[in-house]
Amino acid sequence: MTAMKWFLFIIPLLCSCSENSLFRFAKEKDTEIQAPDQSDLIDTESDEEPSEPAEEPSAEPGDEPSEEPSEEPTWEPSSEPGAGDSSNNPTTPYPGEVIINEVMVDPSSVTDKKGEWLEVYNTSAYWLDLYGMRLMDGDVDDFMVEEISYGSMIMGPGHFILICAESDFWNNGGVNCHGTFNHQTFGNGFGMSNSEDEVALVTPYGEILDVMGYNSGFVSTGMSKGLDPRNASEAENDNLNYWCDQTNFMPQGDRGSPGSENTWCF
Repeated sequence: MTAMKWFLFIIPLLCSCSENSLFRFAKEKDTEIQAPDQSDLIDTESDEEPSEPAEEPSAEPGDEPSEEPSEEPTWEPSSEPGAGDSSNNPTTPYPGEVIINEVMVDPSSVTDKKGEWLEVYNTSAYWLDLYGMRLMDGDVDDFMVEEISYGSMIMGPGHFILICAESDFWNNGGVNCHGTFNHQTFGNGFGMSNSEDEVALVTPYGEILDVMGYNSGFVSTGMSKGLDPRNASEAENDNLNYWCDQTNFMPQGDRGSPGSENTWCF
């Protein structure tokens, strides 16, 4: 290296420059440091401090976060198909997310063939689609629930769905139904015995979403049996001590609370 090049290299290092010197400024601009021309050399005999850069950088690179987030917040609802974030994008339920919540086994205002119904409750935080679900017992009953209209078996978080033997409000005791079953107890249908029976909600693939069973003495004529809201879970609806008569009047004389929260059991 020639004497002149050494001179050009050492002079900036020996000066009392701050971090805002020519070298730092060049580094922040990500440019290659070039030896200054002779005319740009700092006058070492001058008493004046080296001039500052015209404009101080507002912050060190990378110190401040970007004003705009780099990606969508994680709490935004998912737009993936079947995410369960809306009625237009429901998901398939898992066991325990839908429970059997109320049953009308022995109506008095109409016949069993028209007046039997059951209520299911969505315990999850998702919109669920029950289309294609089956009602079964431990014997021969097995029937795929038929929706009343397109999408009528979609239920929101905390909502109820009524599945009835008869869909007509004026013929079934006064129930607004979302799905129906064929009331038949010797195959190709479903029905609830007045003595003892099982009620199981099963996926089209044979997975049990929920099941409850009852024995002799459980059924009350003209009254539905409802699960205490304080025990509304897949595990606790197996305990018949958490079930009791529902005493709200229905339009045609029977008692029950179809489509609304059950009364507490004491």
